[in-house]
Amino acid sequence: MKYLILGLFVIIGLFYVLKLYSRYKMNRVKNRLRVTYGELEVMDVKAEDIESIHASYQYLKREDDIDDITWSDLDLEEIFWRINSTQSSLGDEWLYARLHRQIPDDLHEIDQLIKYFDASEEDRLNVQVQLNYIGKHTGHNTYEFLEHINSIRSTRSYLYLGQMIVFVTSILLCFIIPDIGIPLALFSFLLNNYTYYALNPNQKYEKNLQLIGSAIGICAHLKKTTSFNDDNPYFKQFNALIRVLSPISKTIKRSTGTSMASESGIMFKGLDAAFLITPTFMSISLNLIQKHKQNILDLFEVLGAFDGTIATASYKHTLPYFCEPTFTSNDTLEYDALVNPLLSDKNGVSNSATTHNKLIFTGSNASGKSTFIKALALNAHLGQTLNVCCAKRYAFKPGYIYTSMALRDNVLSGKSYFIVELESLKRIVNAIHTHDHCIVVVDEILRGTNTIERIAASSSILESIKDTNAMVCVATHDIELTQILNGSYDNYHFRETVGDGGISFDYKLHEGPSTTTNAIKLLAYMDFDAQIVDTSNQRVDQFKQHKSWR
Repeated sequence: MKYLILGLFVIIGLFYVLKLYSRYKMNRVKNRLRVTYGELEVMDVKAEDIESIHASYQYLKREDDIDDITWSDLDLEEIFWRINSTQSSLGDEWLYARLHRQIPDDLHEIDQLIKYFDASEEDRLNVQVQLNYIGKHTGHNTYEFLEHINSIRSTRSYLYLGQMIVFVTSILLCFIIPDIGIPLALFSFLLNNYTYYALNPNQKYEKNLQLIGSAIGICAHLKKTTSFNDDNPYFKQFNALIRVLSPISKTIKRSTGTSMASESGIMFKGLDAAFLITPTFMSISLNLIQKHKQNILDLFEVLGAFDGTIATASYKHTLPYFCEPTFTSNDTLEYDALVNPLLSDKNGVSNSATTHNKLIFTGSNASGKSTFIKALALNAHLGQTLNVCCAKRYAFKPGYIYTSMALRDNVLSGKSYFIVELESLKRIVNAIHTHDHCIVVVDEILRGTNTIERIAASSSILESIKDTNAMVCVATHDIELTQILNGSYDNYHFRETVGDGGISFDYKLHEGPSTTTNAIKLLAYMDFDAQIVDTSNQRVDQFKQHKSWR
Protein backbone atom coordinates (compact mmCIF):
# COMPACT_ATOMS: atom_id res chain seq x y z
CA MET A 1 0.00 0.00 0.00
CA LYS A 2 2.83 2.39 0.91
CA TYR A 3 4.37 1.95 -2.56
CA LEU A 4 1.01 2.74 -4.13
CA ILE A 5 0.75 5.94 -2.07
CA LEU A 6 4.36 6.82 -2.90
CA GLY A 7 3.70 6.27 -6.60
CA LEU A 8 0.62 8.46 -6.37
CA PHE A 9 2.64 11.26 -4.78
CA VAL A 10 5.31 10.94 -7.50
CA ILE A 11 2.69 11.21 -10.24
CA ILE A 12 1.09 14.23 -8.57
CA GLY A 13 4.52 15.80 -8.10
CA LEU A 14 5.45 15.27 -11.75
CA PHE A 15 2.15 16.72 -12.85
CA TYR A 16 2.72 19.79 -10.67
CA VAL A 17 6.30 20.23 -11.95
CA LEU A 18 5.14 20.00 -15.56
CA LYS A 19 2.44 22.56 -14.85
CA LEU A 20 4.98 24.93 -13.29
CA TYR A 21 7.34 24.46 -16.25
CA SER A 22 4.51 25.16 -18.69
CA ARG A 23 3.67 28.36 -16.81
CA TYR A 24 7.36 29.33 -16.77
CA LYS A 25 7.61 28.90 -20.56
CA MET A 26 4.44 30.92 -21.08
CA ASN A 27 5.76 33.76 -18.92
CA ARG A 28 9.06 33.76 -20.83
CA VAL A 29 7.17 34.11 -24.11
CA LYS A 30 5.02 36.87 -22.61
CA ASN A 31 8.02 38.83 -21.40
CA ARG A 32 9.74 38.53 -24.78
CA LEU A 33 6.60 39.74 -26.56
CA ARG A 34 6.20 42.63 -24.12
CA VAL A 35 9.79 43.78 -24.67
CA THR A 36 9.83 43.44 -28.47
CA TYR A 37 6.47 45.15 -29.05
CA GLY A 38 7.05 48.30 -31.07
CA GLU A 39 10.53 47.21 -32.15
CA LEU A 40 11.64 46.28 -35.67
CA GLU A 41 12.51 42.59 -35.56
CA VAL A 42 15.25 41.11 -37.72
CA MET A 43 13.65 37.88 -38.87
CA ASP A 44 15.52 34.81 -40.02
CA VAL A 45 13.49 34.22 -43.16
CA LYS A 46 14.04 30.89 -44.86
CA ALA A 47 13.19 29.98 -48.45
CA GLU A 48 10.60 27.45 -47.27
CA ASP A 49 8.86 30.18 -45.22
CA ILE A 50 8.46 32.34 -48.32
CA GLU A 51 7.33 29.43 -50.47
CA SER A 52 4.76 28.37 -47.89
CA ILE A 53 3.25 31.87 -47.64
CA HIS A 54 3.14 32.23 -51.42
CA ALA A 55 1.48 28.82 -51.78
CA SER A 56 -1.19 29.66 -49.20
CA TYR A 57 -1.90 33.01 -50.88
CA GLN A 58 -2.93 31.19 -54.06
CA TYR A 59 -6.02 30.03 -52.13
CA LEU A 60 -6.67 33.46 -50.58
CA LYS A 61 -6.17 35.74 -53.59
CA ARG A 62 -9.03 37.71 -55.12
CA GLU A 63 -9.61 38.78 -58.68
CA ASP A 64 -9.06 42.49 -58.02
CA ASP A 65 -5.96 42.11 -55.80
CA ILE A 66 -2.93 44.26 -56.49
CA ASP A 67 -1.09 42.76 -59.46
CA ASP A 68 2.42 41.31 -59.54
CA ILE A 69 3.96 44.31 -61.31
CA THR A 70 2.68 46.77 -58.72
CA TRP A 71 3.58 44.42 -55.85
CA SER A 72 7.16 44.28 -57.11
CA ASP A 73 7.44 47.98 -58.02
CA LEU A 74 6.33 49.11 -54.55
CA ASP A 75 8.61 46.63 -52.76
CA LEU A 76 5.59 45.24 -50.92
CA GLU A 77 7.41 42.00 -50.19
CA GLU A 78 9.91 44.04 -48.15
CA ILE A 79 7.06 45.96 -46.50
CA PHE A 80 5.43 42.64 -45.56
CA TRP A 81 8.54 41.35 -43.80
CA ARG A 82 9.04 44.70 -42.09
CA ILE A 83 5.52 44.69 -40.62
CA ASN A 84 5.44 40.96 -39.97
CA SER A 85 6.01 40.22 -36.30
CA THR A 86 3.20 37.67 -36.30
CA GLN A 87 3.38 34.59 -34.09
CA SER A 88 1.65 32.06 -36.35
CA SER A 89 1.41 30.96 -39.95
CA LEU A 90 -2.22 32.13 -39.86
CA GLY A 91 -0.94 35.65 -39.19
CA ASP A 92 1.66 35.37 -41.98
CA GLU A 93 -1.01 34.35 -44.47
CA TRP A 94 -3.56 36.95 -43.38
CA LEU A 95 -1.07 39.83 -43.52
CA TYR A 96 0.33 38.74 -46.89
CA ALA A 97 -3.18 38.53 -48.36
CA ARG A 98 -4.19 41.82 -46.73
CA LEU A 99 -1.31 43.68 -48.36
CA HIS A 100 -2.56 42.40 -51.72
CA ARG A 101 -6.07 43.79 -51.26
CA GLN A 102 -7.26 46.83 -53.22
CA ILE A 103 -9.64 49.07 -51.24
CA PRO A 104 -10.96 46.42 -48.79
CA ASP A 105 -14.40 47.15 -47.38
CA ASP A 106 -13.57 46.30 -43.75
CA LEU A 107 -10.94 48.96 -43.09
CA HIS A 108 -12.89 50.43 -40.16
CA GLU A 109 -13.19 47.05 -38.44
CA ILE A 110 -9.50 46.27 -38.98
CA ASP A 111 -8.54 49.66 -37.59
CA GLN A 112 -10.68 48.95 -34.53
CA LEU A 113 -8.73 45.72 -33.96
CA ILE A 114 -5.39 47.52 -34.36
CA LYS A 115 -6.37 50.15 -31.81
CA TYR A 116 -7.89 47.64 -29.40
CA PHE A 117 -4.80 45.44 -29.26
CA ASP A 118 -2.53 48.47 -29.03
CA ALA A 119 -4.42 49.76 -25.99
CA SER A 120 -5.15 46.39 -24.29
CA GLU A 121 -1.76 44.94 -23.42
CA GLU A 122 -3.02 41.97 -21.39
CA ASP A 123 -5.44 40.78 -24.08
CA ARG A 124 -2.79 41.36 -26.73
CA LEU A 125 -0.23 39.26 -24.87
CA ASN A 126 -2.72 36.47 -24.17
CA VAL A 127 -3.61 36.31 -27.86
CA GLN A 128 0.04 36.36 -28.92
CA VAL A 129 1.01 33.59 -26.48
CA GLN A 130 -1.74 31.34 -27.82
CA LEU A 131 -0.89 32.13 -31.43
CA ASN A 132 2.74 31.37 -30.61
CA TYR A 133 1.51 27.96 -29.48
CA ILE A 134 0.12 27.41 -33.00
CA GLY A 135 3.46 28.53 -34.42
CA LYS A 136 4.72 28.72 -37.99
CA HIS A 137 3.90 25.75 -40.21
CA THR A 138 5.81 25.19 -43.44
CA GLY A 139 6.07 22.29 -45.84
CA HIS A 140 2.33 21.74 -46.10
CA ASN A 141 -0.62 23.83 -47.24
CA THR A 142 -3.68 23.60 -45.00
CA TYR A 143 -5.71 25.77 -47.38
CA GLU A 144 -5.04 23.26 -50.14
CA PHE A 145 -5.99 20.46 -47.73
CA LEU A 146 -9.31 22.17 -46.95
CA GLU A 147 -9.92 22.92 -50.63
CA HIS A 148 -9.80 19.19 -51.40
CA ILE A 149 -11.24 17.86 -48.13
CA ASN A 150 -14.28 16.39 -49.88
CA SER A 151 -12.09 14.13 -52.02
CA ILE A 152 -10.08 12.81 -49.04
CA ARG A 153 -12.96 12.30 -46.67
CA SER A 154 -12.24 9.07 -44.80
CA THR A 155 -14.66 6.17 -44.27
CA ARG A 156 -12.13 3.96 -42.47
CA SER A 157 -13.13 4.88 -38.92
CA TYR A 158 -15.44 1.85 -38.71
CA LEU A 159 -12.63 -0.43 -39.92
CA TYR A 160 -10.20 0.93 -37.33
CA LEU A 161 -12.88 0.70 -34.62
CA GLY A 162 -13.53 -2.91 -35.60
CA GLN A 163 -9.82 -3.76 -35.37
CA MET A 164 -9.66 -2.08 -31.98
CA ILE A 165 -12.64 -4.14 -30.71
CA VAL A 166 -11.06 -7.36 -31.96
CA PHE A 167 -7.82 -6.58 -30.11
CA VAL A 168 -9.62 -5.74 -26.86
CA THR A 169 -11.71 -8.92 -27.16
CA SER A 170 -8.60 -11.02 -27.78
CA ILE A 171 -6.98 -9.66 -24.62
CA LEU A 172 -10.05 -10.65 -22.60
CA LEU A 173 -10.01 -14.09 -24.20
CA CYS A 174 -6.40 -14.55 -23.02
CA PHE A 175 -7.79 -14.86 -19.49
CA ILE A 176 -10.85 -16.94 -20.40
CA ILE A 177 -9.71 -19.17 -23.28
CA PRO A 178 -5.91 -18.75 -23.51
CA ASP A 179 -5.53 -21.20 -26.41
CA ILE A 180 -7.66 -18.92 -28.58
CA GLY A 181 -7.00 -15.56 -26.94
CA ILE A 182 -3.19 -15.51 -27.07
CA PRO A 183 -2.81 -16.36 -30.81
CA LEU A 184 -5.67 -13.98 -31.67
CA ALA A 185 -4.15 -11.18 -29.55
CA LEU A 186 -0.75 -11.67 -31.18
CA PHE A 187 -2.26 -11.66 -34.68
CA SER A 188 -4.43 -8.62 -33.89
CA PHE A 189 -1.45 -6.77 -32.37
CA LEU A 190 0.69 -7.34 -35.46
CA LEU A 191 -2.16 -6.45 -37.84
CA ASN A 192 -2.91 -3.21 -35.97
CA ASN A 193 0.76 -2.20 -35.95
CA TYR A 194 1.02 -2.93 -39.68
CA THR A 195 -2.11 -0.83 -40.26
CA TYR A 196 -0.76 1.95 -38.04
CA TYR A 197 2.64 2.27 -39.69
CA ALA A 198 2.04 1.07 -43.26
CA LEU A 199 -1.62 1.25 -44.22
CA ASN A 200 -2.88 4.47 -42.62
CA PRO A 201 -3.43 6.76 -45.65
CA ASN A 202 -4.38 9.69 -43.46
CA GLN A 203 -0.97 10.04 -41.78
CA LYS A 204 0.16 12.56 -44.40
CA TYR A 205 -2.54 14.93 -43.18
CA GLU A 206 -1.30 14.96 -39.59
CA LYS A 207 0.34 18.40 -39.85
CA ASN A 208 -2.82 19.88 -41.34
CA LEU A 209 -4.93 18.35 -38.58
CA GLN A 210 -2.45 19.59 -36.00
CA LEU A 211 -2.82 23.18 -37.22
CA ILE A 212 -6.61 22.92 -37.28
CA GLY A 213 -6.69 21.26 -33.86
CA SER A 214 -4.37 23.89 -32.37
CA ALA A 215 -6.38 26.76 -33.87
CA ILE A 216 -9.63 25.40 -32.44
CA GLY A 217 -7.97 24.40 -29.18
CA ILE A 218 -6.69 27.88 -28.27
CA CYS A 219 -10.15 29.41 -28.63
CA ALA A 220 -11.41 28.11 -25.30
CA HIS A 221 -8.34 29.52 -23.55
CA LEU A 222 -8.76 32.89 -25.25
CA LYS A 223 -12.41 32.95 -24.24
CA LYS A 224 -11.34 32.63 -20.59
CA THR A 225 -8.38 35.03 -20.64
CA THR A 226 -9.61 37.89 -22.85
CA SER A 227 -12.46 40.36 -22.60
CA PHE A 228 -13.67 40.30 -26.21
CA ASN A 229 -17.20 41.60 -26.69
CA ASP A 230 -19.41 41.73 -29.76
CA ASP A 231 -18.71 45.41 -30.56
CA ASN A 232 -16.27 44.45 -33.32
CA PRO A 233 -17.49 42.04 -36.03
CA TYR A 234 -14.29 40.01 -35.69
CA PHE A 235 -14.83 39.53 -31.95
CA LYS A 236 -18.48 38.68 -32.57
CA GLN A 237 -17.55 36.10 -35.19
CA PHE A 238 -14.86 34.67 -32.90
CA ASN A 239 -17.37 34.15 -30.08
CA ALA A 240 -19.83 32.51 -32.48
CA LEU A 241 -17.15 30.18 -33.90
CA ILE A 242 -16.16 29.01 -30.42
CA ARG A 243 -19.69 27.78 -29.81
CA VAL A 244 -19.72 25.86 -33.09
CA LEU A 245 -16.21 24.38 -33.10
CA SER A 246 -15.49 23.67 -29.42
CA PRO A 247 -17.34 20.31 -29.45
CA ILE A 248 -14.98 18.88 -32.10
CA SER A 249 -11.75 20.22 -30.57
CA LYS A 250 -10.83 17.18 -28.47
CA THR A 251 -11.51 14.72 -31.28
CA ILE A 252 -9.19 16.56 -33.68
CA LYS A 253 -6.50 16.91 -31.01
CA ARG A 254 -6.59 13.15 -30.40
CA SER A 255 -5.88 12.58 -34.09
CA THR A 256 -2.67 14.63 -34.19
CA GLY A 257 0.69 15.19 -32.63
CA THR A 258 -1.05 16.91 -29.72
CA SER A 259 -2.46 13.54 -28.63
CA MET A 260 -1.22 11.50 -25.66
CA ALA A 261 0.41 8.99 -27.97
CA SER A 262 2.74 11.46 -29.61
CA GLU A 263 3.59 13.40 -26.47
CA SER A 264 4.25 10.61 -23.97
CA GLY A 265 7.00 8.52 -25.43
CA ILE A 266 7.56 5.02 -26.73
CA MET A 267 5.23 3.21 -24.32
CA PHE A 268 2.17 5.20 -25.23
CA LYS A 269 3.19 5.17 -28.89
CA GLY A 270 3.07 1.39 -28.76
CA LEU A 271 -0.35 1.42 -27.09
CA ASP A 272 -1.57 3.93 -29.68
CA ALA A 273 -0.47 1.61 -32.49
CA ALA A 274 -1.92 -1.51 -30.81
CA PHE A 275 -5.35 0.06 -30.24
CA LEU A 276 -5.31 2.27 -33.39
CA ILE A 277 -6.35 5.27 -31.29
CA THR A 278 -4.87 8.02 -33.47
CA PRO A 279 -5.94 6.54 -36.85
CA THR A 280 -9.49 6.12 -35.55
CA PHE A 281 -9.72 9.70 -34.31
CA MET A 282 -7.95 10.94 -37.45
CA SER A 283 -10.53 9.28 -39.66
CA ILE A 284 -13.37 10.71 -37.58
CA SER A 285 -11.69 14.13 -37.63
CA LEU A 286 -11.54 14.21 -41.42
CA ASN A 287 -15.29 13.71 -41.55
CA LEU A 288 -15.85 16.44 -38.95
CA ILE A 289 -13.57 18.87 -40.80
CA GLN A 290 -15.46 18.26 -44.02
CA LYS A 291 -18.68 19.17 -42.20
CA HIS A 292 -17.19 22.30 -40.59
CA LYS A 293 -14.91 23.38 -43.44
CA GLN A 294 -16.30 26.92 -43.79
CA ASN A 295 -16.28 27.49 -40.03
CA ILE A 296 -12.61 26.46 -39.91
CA LEU A 297 -11.74 28.82 -42.78
CA ASP A 298 -13.58 31.61 -40.95
CA LEU A 299 -11.62 30.83 -37.78
CA PHE A 300 -8.34 30.99 -39.73
CA GLU A 301 -9.42 34.42 -41.03
CA VAL A 302 -10.30 35.71 -37.56
CA LEU A 303 -7.17 34.40 -35.80
CA GLY A 304 -5.03 35.61 -38.71
CA ALA A 305 -6.62 39.05 -38.38
CA PHE A 306 -5.84 39.09 -34.65
CA ASP A 307 -2.21 38.18 -35.36
CA GLY A 308 -1.83 40.55 -38.31
CA THR A 309 -3.42 43.57 -36.62
CA ILE A 310 -1.22 43.12 -33.54
CA ALA A 311 1.82 43.10 -35.87
CA THR A 312 0.49 46.26 -37.55
CA ALA A 313 -0.03 47.98 -34.20
CA SER A 314 3.56 47.11 -33.28
CA TYR A 315 4.85 48.33 -36.65
CA LYS A 316 3.22 51.74 -36.18
CA HIS A 317 5.37 52.29 -33.09
CA THR A 318 8.54 51.68 -35.12
CA LEU A 319 7.78 54.75 -37.27
CA PRO A 320 9.07 58.21 -36.29
CA TYR A 321 5.50 59.42 -36.87
CA PHE A 322 2.38 58.22 -38.66
CA CYS A 323 -1.17 59.26 -39.40
CA GLU A 324 -4.47 57.83 -40.49
CA PRO A 325 -5.31 58.74 -44.10
CA THR A 326 -7.99 61.28 -44.88
CA PHE A 327 -10.09 59.96 -47.74
CA THR A 328 -11.54 62.64 -50.01
CA SER A 329 -13.75 62.75 -53.08
CA ASN A 330 -11.91 65.54 -54.89
CA ASP A 331 -8.88 65.59 -57.19
CA THR A 332 -6.50 67.26 -54.74
CA LEU A 333 -3.56 65.60 -53.01
CA GLU A 334 -2.50 66.99 -49.67
CA TYR A 335 0.45 65.62 -47.73
CA ASP A 336 2.52 66.85 -44.83
CA ALA A 337 5.92 65.32 -44.00
CA LEU A 338 5.26 62.32 -46.24
CA VAL A 339 8.15 59.84 -46.45
CA ASN A 340 8.76 56.48 -48.09
CA PRO A 341 7.97 53.80 -45.44
CA LEU A 342 11.08 51.85 -46.42
CA LEU A 343 13.21 54.86 -45.46
CA SER A 344 11.34 55.76 -42.28
CA ASP A 345 14.05 54.23 -40.08
CA LYS A 346 16.92 55.69 -42.14
CA ASN A 347 16.28 59.42 -41.80
CA GLY A 348 14.36 59.53 -45.04
CA VAL A 349 13.65 63.04 -46.31
CA SER A 350 9.98 64.03 -46.07
CA ASN A 351 8.00 66.29 -48.40
CA SER A 352 4.89 68.43 -47.97
CA ALA A 353 2.63 69.91 -50.66
CA THR A 354 -0.89 70.35 -51.93
CA THR A 355 -1.22 69.38 -55.59
CA HIS A 356 -3.70 68.32 -58.22
CA ASN A 357 -3.91 64.71 -59.40
CA LYS A 358 -2.05 64.92 -62.74
CA LEU A 359 1.66 65.34 -62.05
CA ILE A 360 4.97 65.16 -63.90
CA PHE A 361 8.17 64.99 -61.85
CA THR A 362 11.49 65.80 -63.48
CA GLY A 363 14.98 66.02 -62.09
CA SER A 364 18.51 64.78 -62.38
CA ASN A 365 19.64 61.22 -61.86
CA ALA A 366 19.46 60.05 -58.22
CA SER A 367 17.64 63.23 -57.18
CA GLY A 368 14.70 61.37 -55.59
CA LYS A 369 11.96 61.31 -58.26
CA SER A 370 11.35 57.55 -58.22
CA THR A 371 11.55 57.29 -54.43
CA PHE A 372 8.99 60.06 -54.03
CA ILE A 373 6.37 58.80 -56.49
CA LYS A 374 6.77 55.36 -54.89
CA ALA A 375 6.15 57.00 -51.50
CA LEU A 376 2.90 58.51 -52.80
CA ALA A 377 1.61 55.14 -54.01
CA LEU A 378 2.95 53.06 -51.12
CA ASN A 379 1.46 55.30 -48.45
CA ALA A 380 -1.84 55.32 -50.29
CA HIS A 381 -1.82 51.52 -50.32
CA LEU A 382 -0.95 51.20 -46.62
CA GLY A 383 -3.63 53.77 -45.86
CA GLN A 384 -6.27 51.86 -47.80
CA THR A 385 -5.38 48.43 -46.37
CA LEU A 386 -4.12 49.07 -42.81
CA ASN A 387 -5.20 52.68 -42.15
CA VAL A 388 -1.65 53.93 -41.57
CA CYS A 389 0.53 56.34 -43.56
CA CYS A 390 4.12 57.44 -42.99
CA ALA A 391 3.21 61.11 -42.88
CA LYS A 392 1.79 63.71 -40.53
CA ARG A 393 -1.14 64.10 -42.90
CA TYR A 394 -2.11 62.45 -46.16
CA ALA A 395 -5.39 63.31 -47.87
CA PHE A 396 -6.24 61.60 -51.15
CA LYS A 397 -9.03 59.96 -53.09
CA PRO A 398 -8.95 56.13 -52.65
CA GLY A 399 -8.33 54.14 -55.79
CA TYR A 400 -6.99 50.99 -57.40
CA ILE A 401 -3.21 51.25 -57.53
CA TYR A 402 -1.25 50.44 -60.69
CA THR A 403 2.44 51.09 -61.33
CA SER A 404 4.95 50.69 -64.13
CA MET A 405 8.43 51.27 -62.74
CA ALA A 406 10.99 48.46 -62.54
CA LEU A 407 10.16 46.39 -65.60
CA ARG A 408 12.40 43.78 -67.24
CA ASP A 409 12.49 42.07 -70.60
CA ASN A 410 11.21 38.51 -70.70
CA VAL A 411 13.72 36.23 -72.41
CA LEU A 412 11.63 33.09 -71.99
CA SER A 413 8.63 34.56 -73.78
CA GLY A 414 10.78 36.40 -76.32
CA LYS A 415 9.46 39.82 -75.30
CA SER A 416 11.77 42.81 -75.47
CA TYR A 417 11.84 45.43 -72.74
CA PHE A 418 9.79 47.81 -74.90
CA ILE A 419 7.05 45.23 -75.52
CA VAL A 420 6.89 44.47 -71.79
CA GLU A 421 6.63 48.18 -71.09
CA LEU A 422 3.86 48.66 -73.66
CA GLU A 423 1.88 45.78 -72.12
CA SER A 424 2.33 47.31 -68.69
CA LEU A 425 1.09 50.72 -69.84
CA LYS A 426 -1.84 49.17 -71.74
CA ARG A 427 -3.03 47.41 -68.58
CA ILE A 428 -2.93 50.78 -66.79
CA VAL A 429 -4.97 52.53 -69.49
CA ASN A 430 -7.51 49.67 -69.42
CA ALA A 431 -7.72 49.86 -65.62
CA ILE A 432 -8.31 53.63 -65.71
CA HIS A 433 -11.30 53.09 -67.99
CA THR A 434 -12.56 50.13 -65.92
CA HIS A 435 -12.45 51.45 -62.35
CA ASP A 436 -14.05 54.57 -60.92
CA HIS A 437 -10.71 55.81 -59.67
CA CYS A 438 -7.10 54.68 -60.04
CA ILE A 439 -3.81 55.77 -58.51
CA VAL A 440 -1.18 55.46 -61.24
CA VAL A 441 2.59 55.77 -60.89
CA VAL A 442 4.92 55.50 -63.89
CA ASP A 443 8.70 55.83 -63.79
CA GLU A 444 10.63 56.76 -66.96
CA ILE A 445 7.76 56.17 -69.35
CA LEU A 446 8.71 54.29 -72.55
CA ARG A 447 12.42 54.33 -71.77
CA GLY A 448 12.87 51.30 -74.01
CA THR A 449 12.74 53.16 -77.34
CA ASN A 450 14.39 56.10 -79.15
CA THR A 451 14.01 59.66 -77.90
CA ILE A 452 11.78 61.12 -80.64
CA GLU A 453 9.23 58.31 -80.66
CA ARG A 454 9.35 58.01 -76.86
CA ILE A 455 8.38 61.64 -76.39
CA ALA A 456 5.70 61.50 -79.08
CA ALA A 457 4.13 58.28 -77.78
CA SER A 458 4.49 59.17 -74.07
CA SER A 459 2.84 62.55 -74.49
CA SER A 460 0.00 61.00 -76.50
CA ILE A 461 -0.68 58.31 -73.88
CA LEU A 462 -0.60 60.81 -71.02
CA GLU A 463 -2.77 63.25 -72.95
CA SER A 464 -5.36 60.53 -73.55
CA ILE A 465 -5.93 60.09 -69.79
CA LYS A 466 -5.66 63.72 -68.69
CA ASP A 467 -9.42 64.13 -68.31
CA THR A 468 -10.01 60.91 -66.38
CA ASN A 469 -10.55 60.62 -62.62
CA ALA A 470 -7.22 58.84 -62.16
CA MET A 471 -4.38 60.27 -60.11
CA VAL A 472 -1.39 60.04 -62.46
CA CYS A 473 2.19 60.58 -61.29
CA VAL A 474 4.97 60.32 -63.88
CA ALA A 475 8.71 60.61 -63.27
CA THR A 476 10.77 61.36 -66.37
CA HIS A 477 14.01 62.80 -67.69
CA ASP A 478 12.21 64.04 -70.80
CA ILE A 479 11.82 67.77 -70.21
CA GLU A 480 9.89 67.95 -73.50
CA LEU A 481 6.91 66.27 -71.80
CA THR A 482 6.57 69.20 -69.41
CA GLN A 483 6.25 71.53 -72.40
CA ILE A 484 3.88 69.38 -74.48
CA LEU A 485 1.59 68.64 -71.53
CA ASN A 486 1.80 72.06 -69.90
CA GLY A 487 -1.68 72.97 -68.66
CA SER A 488 -2.79 69.34 -68.47
CA TYR A 489 -0.22 68.17 -65.91
CA ASP A 490 1.36 70.13 -63.07
CA ASN A 491 5.14 70.15 -63.01
CA TYR A 492 7.42 69.51 -60.06
CA HIS A 493 11.10 68.69 -59.88
CA PHE A 494 13.97 67.56 -57.68
CA ARG A 495 17.37 69.22 -57.90
CA GLU A 496 21.01 68.76 -57.00
CA THR A 497 23.81 71.03 -55.81
CA VAL A 498 27.25 70.82 -57.41
CA GLY A 499 30.19 71.95 -55.32
CA ASP A 500 33.86 71.27 -54.74
CA GLY A 501 32.94 68.22 -52.70
CA GLY A 502 30.90 66.73 -55.56
CA ILE A 503 27.16 66.49 -56.09
CA SER A 504 24.62 66.60 -53.26
CA PHE A 505 20.84 66.27 -53.26
CA ASP A 506 18.26 67.75 -50.89
CA TYR A 507 15.52 65.29 -52.07
CA LYS A 508 13.01 68.11 -51.69
CA LEU A 509 10.09 68.76 -54.00
CA HIS A 510 10.18 72.05 -55.96
CA GLU A 511 7.54 73.57 -58.21
CA GLY A 512 8.06 73.74 -61.97
CA PRO A 513 10.08 71.57 -64.36
CA SER A 514 13.74 70.79 -63.86
CA THR A 515 16.24 73.06 -65.54
CA THR A 516 19.41 71.07 -64.84
CA THR A 517 20.98 67.77 -65.80
CA ASN A 518 23.76 65.86 -64.11
CA ALA A 519 24.56 62.70 -66.06
CA ILE A 520 27.95 63.97 -67.28
CA LYS A 521 28.70 65.54 -63.88
CA LEU A 522 28.16 62.10 -62.37
CA LEU A 523 30.69 60.67 -64.84
CA ALA A 524 33.30 63.00 -63.39
CA TYR A 525 32.13 62.34 -59.84
CA MET A 526 32.59 58.59 -60.40
CA ASP A 527 36.17 59.20 -61.64
CA PHE A 528 35.68 58.35 -65.31
CA ASP A 529 38.59 59.33 -67.54
CA ALA A 530 38.71 63.11 -68.10
CA GLN A 531 38.75 62.57 -71.90
CA ILE A 532 35.38 60.81 -71.68
CA VAL A 533 33.90 63.65 -69.62
CA ASP A 534 35.26 66.36 -71.94
CA THR A 535 34.04 64.63 -75.10
CA SER A 536 30.60 64.19 -73.57
CA ASN A 537 30.34 67.89 -72.74
CA GLN A 538 31.49 68.86 -76.23
CA ARG A 539 28.85 66.71 -77.85
CA VAL A 540 26.13 68.20 -75.66
CA ASP A 541 27.23 71.71 -76.66
CA GLN A 542 27.30 70.62 -80.32
CA PHE A 543 23.75 69.32 -80.18
CA LYS A 544 22.40 72.38 -78.35
CA GLN A 545 23.95 74.70 -80.92
CA HIS A 546 23.27 72.85 -84.17
CA LYS A 547 20.49 70.37 -83.22
CA SER A 548 22.67 67.68 -84.70
CA TRP A 549 25.16 65.17 -83.33
CA ARG A 550 27.61 65.82 -86.17
